[in-house]
Amino acid sequence: LPMEPDANSFLIQGDRAFDARLQRGYVAVGLEGRLQASLQALPPELQTADWQSIPSEWTQNVQAASTRMGFRLIQPEYQLPLHLQRHEVARLLPAQVKKANLRSVVSDNGMVLTEIRLELDPGDKRLLPISLPEGAVFWFSLINGHSVWPWESEGKILIPLETASAPGASSVVEFLYASNVGSSGKSQLNFDLLGPEFDLPLEHVTWQVFIDEKWKMHRHEGSLQLIETQPQAVESKLNWDQYFQSQSQMQQEQSRTAEQLLNLGNQLLVKGDPQYARKAFERAYGLSKHDAAFNEDARVQLHNLKTQQAFLGLNFRNNYVQSQTGAGQQVDWSGNINGNQMQFKPEDVEQLMVMNSDDQNAAFSSQAERIIRQQEAAMEKPDLLRTTFPEHGKTYTFQQSIQVGDWSKLELSIDARKVVAGPSFGLRAGLLLLMGLSLLIFLLVCLPKTGDENL
Repeated sequence: LPMEPDANSFLIQGDRAFDARLQRGYVAVGLEGRLQASLQALPPELQTADWQSIPSEWTQNVQAASTRMGFRLIQPEYQLPLHLQRHEVARLLPAQVKKANLRSVVSDNGMVLTEIRLELDPGDKRLLPISLPEGAVFWFSLINGHSVWPWESEGKILIPLETASAPGASSVVEFLYASNVGSSGKSQLNFDLLGPEFDLPLEHVTWQVFIDEKWKMHRHEGSLQLIETQPQAVESKLNWDQYFQSQSQMQQEQSRTAEQLLNLGNQLLVKGDPQYARKAFERAYGLSKHDAAFNEDARVQLHNLKTQQAFLGLNFRNNYVQSQTGAGQQVDWSGNINGNQMQFKPEDVEQLMVMNSDDQNAAFSSQAERIIRQQEAAMEKPDLLRTTFPEHGKTYTFQQSIQVGDWSKLELSIDARKVVAGPSFGLRAGLLLLMGLSLLIFLLVCLPKTGDENL
């Protein structure tokens, strides 16, 4: 169906098949890019349907759409009016959230543990304010894989941001909190999930909700759409063996990541980009605490790079003072000064040391070592704390393409019913045994007794 490029409304009309006594089907609507659609009133000829319940042959052409809507056809002659809204970039944001993943595990008593992972381009933004649901307890936060010190101000959690370890890569912010979301009865579990609020729009939002297998979702409402339901992720509840196995796998993953970061740091240093090389060394050092030998190697390379930066800074400052006073001989250094950042290669440092006298190199090296050691002693960093998220129960996955506006709310309201299972084999066997014993007792009591006089 043709549509005007700047249209703000669109009408989808149903088709009736000729000579058909009964007509049933589905209506699948896909929206791409920054286009959003809202439905003012659902016509009686249609009924809202979960996307996963629509046969795949009906949805194969709109699987790649960022936002999807599904309806079940009750009567063929319908009119579905959609209100369209196009969200353009109206202002320059200090940072951009490219992807937001949430995972929540809900207990039977209404307690929930929520883990958030954001992939963003921090830009000039240095603090990420977060507004948690009322009564939520903040646990920890990570930035690019290592712990940071958050603090609270005016009822909001502030997490310091930093650029990624590689040029052009996204920074990763992770945090976790616990909250009380609802209540449960003997046969139903009702809860309202409230996500954190940010001062930035969110894109490509995915929310996974884990509920015990004995509960089945009966109804859901909210700002996200259900796209997938998966059976129980973990066969049994977490025990010590599984915990230690998950920790071992996590440490192996961290070791591989740390090795890649160390190699990346050396490559960046050879290319003359010490700023990103330092970030790569810092992250490799933070991720390899469980491997003493590799961790010491990363620490030494990071310390040497810091010392070289301080050494070059002292030389540059000395060269500037000599140019202003006219005292001494100025050093013609081939390195590049870009704003407050020095871009240099290892051979540039060697070239500068050759130009200086032995006394100057000794004095600058000693002073640079003292500066770096004082900074390392004063900069206390928290140790890495990462929980083992309990992926237990059936998984319900909700998605939304874009969350527009600052401090927008992410909400999900879910009603679940207890799954009624048939009697187990043990219960059936016990009932049969009880019936047999009852029959035996009945026969012993009710049958007439035979006396000796009847012999």
